Amino acid sequence: MIVIALASSLTSCRKGDNDPFISLRSRNSRLIGEWDLVDISGTRIETTAPAVGSTKTRTIVTTYEDGVKKTLDDVTNKDSVFEEKLIISDDGTYTDTVKSKKVGKANWTSVRIITNSWSWTDAKKKKSGILLVGMGSFEMDRLSSNDLTLVSYKKNTSQTASSSYTVEESVTCKFDKNE
Repeated sequence: MIVIALASSLTSCRKGDNDPFISLRSRNSRLIGEWDLVDISGTRIETTAPAVGSTKTRTIVTTYEDGVKKTLDDVTNKDSVFEEKLIISDDGTYTDTVKSKKVGKANWTSVRIITNSWSWTDAKKKKSGILLVGMGSFEMDRLSSNDLTLVSYKKNTSQTASSSYTVEESVTCKFDKNE
């Protein structure tokens, strides 16, 4: 009886399918800290449907390998050196810093820093998703003491009298904890 109670309390912090089987740390304590982006993969599909004529679709695929973000579509191929650091604080704030530059360039050509608040997107007990105000909502595919996988899916449609424009985007970001 004691073994069953102990086992259920140890696995109570597991919420995602890919979370560790047993964790002695709460989801809050595992999430708080500095995270470095190690992998990103995503697809963005842009569809323009005019009232008259044929629909046009553009697919953009993003990958990340050895610090180089590769963006491929049917028009251009772009490679850039890309770094992202996500700092999640226990006071309910976060800072996300993204630096990028063209491959072969010495200096960063773009730096974006967002500082805002964060919260769990679902019931405080489950804690399977996170809202980063200014960036969006993410499901947590994995949260362990040293790695975090965030997944985002968005679909937006805008319409005018002459056409509609839809953007469908799916992104998975993997981070390692910087300790």
